Amino acid sequence: MIPFLIEILILGILFAHLFNKKLPDLFLGLISPLLGLVLFALDVLALLVLHIKVSIIALVILMSAEIIALLLFQIIQKKFSSIKAPIYKIFLGVSIACMGLAYFFYKFNYSFATNDSFIMIIYARNIFETGLSRWYFVSPSGMGILIPIFQTLGMLFGNDYTWFIQPVISVIFFSLFVYFCNRSLKKYHVASWLAICLPSILVGVMLSSNIVLVFTTYIHTNFDSALFLFLGVISLFSYFEDKNENWLVFTTIFLIVFGLTRVENVFFALLVILIFLVDGKIPYKKRLTTFLPYLGFQFLWYLLVLTLHTNSPSDQISPEMMAVILAGILGVGLIVLFSEIKWIKSVLTQYLSKFFFILLIIPVVVVLLLNPATTLANMLTIMKNMFIIGHWWSLWWFIWILFIVTKIFAPRINQERNYLYMISSFFIMIIFLGYFRNPYRLNWADSGNRMFVHILPIVLIYLVERLGNWFELSRSTIKNTALE
Repeated sequence: MIPFLIEILILGILFAHLFNKKLPDLFLGLISPLLGLVLFALDVLALLVLHIKVSIIALVILMSAEIIALLLFQIIQKKFSSIKAPIYKIFLGVSIACMGLAYFFYKFNYSFATNDSFIMIIYARNIFETGLSRWYFVSPSGMGILIPIFQTLGMLFGNDYTWFIQPVISVIFFSLFVYFCNRSLKKYHVASWLAICLPSILVGVMLSSNIVLVFTTYIHTNFDSALFLFLGVISLFSYFEDKNENWLVFTTIFLIVFGLTRVENVFFALLVILIFLVDGKIPYKKRLTTFLPYLGFQFLWYLLVLTLHTNSPSDQISPEMMAVILAGILGVGLIVLFSEIKWIKSVLTQYLSKFFFILLIIPVVVVLLLNPATTLANMLTIMKNMFIIGHWWSLWWFIWILFIVTKIFAPRINQERNYLYMISSFFIMIIFLGYFRNPYRLNWADSGNRMFVHILPIVLIYLVERLGNWFELSRSTIKNTALE
């Protein structure tokens, strides 16, 4: 297994190296193991779609071909720097750390599992043995396919499941979270020690919550959804800050894997795209190259799922609902495609931008009118799970108090509206989706409660941005007072 994991790391490093001297070295180093896993998952998916049995030989051949292609391309393009360049030390250090963590968690199984975890393992065994041809208990109409694909990694080598991957992904998540928080604070000229301490404290605050601690080793989709959504969105914000279009490649990649992680993730991905269309600050060509590949991939995937006729007991999305989702993806794709037409651009950036929040409220009003008792009960359950019963402990209390304080004292940030639209639309989406399922339960394991973690990193980095802006304002005020 070790040579296979090394090949995955090399694949991720070479893909990250495509952006050498274009994006920060530390980011490329930290993201490289995750990129390797994502490319491995997409390779498995390609084999499944082509009806080729998933095997070590097939994957080694496919990944080796990709490694050779990436090497040749970068040699021809002269992308390799001196061996003493800092980026290679970062790649080496991150690779050693990831292999060490994988070995440790392989030897010491700290994984947390529930019935959903066992269902995913069955799902993984299903696709490992029969591809996309036969479904016994769960299918792509019931659960996202990405985490089960990760689970097949262990099955390739005779293990019943893959318990050592999630902890490594969690460490990568916290490392990237600290990196982007530090990056955000530095642009406000916050002291270096504070730009390191504050993100580290926030990681500690997250881990002080019992449910977040569980997520770090939990075989499930929620923490990975949080990571992929965070990376997709923060790459967009980094594009605005740096005026560097290379960040948008990672927006596309992580929107794709976000959409493959949970079946309902497509709804929020579409909302994110609409929010940035309404914002109107991404140039037209960049909108096309960033959003259309994701929308095209998601459309083709759900079209394929629709043709599978899965009919498994745990299917969450009926063929009729799948048709509605496909129509929604197509509709947003058409809006992106024609968003530069004068009257469409005017509607998006002048009218929808003013009334976007009101439009978000409409779905909640509709479900309230259709089923007031269940919708109100769901809203109450959401609040109780967030603040009392859901094992978040004091995390959301801390967030709301910090939010109120920064709203009172801190000035607005550049992406204020986009952050607030995303955060508010996420919670509205949870209420809306509650109409189409059994009522939410007062339980930490209920999906409505677990989904809060999807938006958690975005909420926290929004608060970090506001704190950074506040610190800069306070320093300027003190300096001006001293001069007077």
